[in-house]
Amino acid sequence: MPDDAPSGQLDPRLLSHLAVISSQYHLSIRKRQHLFMDQCGINSAER
Repeated sequence: MPDDAPSGQLDPRLLSHLAVISSQYHLSIRKRQHLFMDQCGINSAER
């Protein structure tokens, strides 16, 4: 990433991953949420 690129709350790699699963695999928002919770080891009851 260029030094002058704006920083956000999410890592650029995570944003890229999110873009791919949203567009290539056509996952709904709910399915994306569950996928990331599973990948990060977050229990939905903890939210």
